[in-house]
Amino acid sequence: MKKKIILIIILNISFFGFSQTAIQKKEIVSKYSSEKINEIKAFMKKEAKENETKINKLINSGKAKRKITLKNGNTATLRSIVKDSIPIYYTLHNADAAKSTRTYFLNSGGALNLDLDGQNMTVGVWDEETVLETHQAFIKNGTSRISIEEPGTTDGFHATHVAGTIAASGEFNSQAKGMAPECNI
Repeated sequence: MKKKIILIIILNISFFGFSQTAIQKKEIVSKYSSEKINEIKAFMKKEAKENETKINKLINSGKAKRKITLKNGNTATLRSIVKDSIPIYYTLHNADAAKSTRTYFLNSGGALNLDLDGQNMTVGVWDEETVLETHQAFIKNGTSRISIEEPGTTDGFHATHVAGTIAASGEFNSQAKGMAPECNI
């Protein structure tokens, strides 16, 4: 019992003690270098366009497909080309991520009885791409929990996956529940 109380105290200190206030968020943003951010964005856009050109060239040559179905039934999407002809496919399947990080101990019904599901929290996701705000995993009472502050180059596969790992509701697929399913992104 004593260990459980100590763990709860430590988790509360780290969880609430290190969160940022609105004033702290403004201070952090005020220190951003818009010039440097724009340089990085331009580089990433150029790199993404070059990559997409390579992908389209390989697909048009008939040497690769944009999407493939794996033996386990999952799909994989062509996301990169290495050495000008080797396709690299990405697949999304991290249903066990909450188990490996033991997040489920913190969530509602978890062993620690903390019922922490991301309520009243906002998590920032910065990616080259933009989170697909209309994805069903982010809709609550008809409203998206995603707020786009700075749009990426496209609605993104990777950005949406990252946001889902953090905040997917799990309502439509319990295996796809995020670590903090009630937070905003």
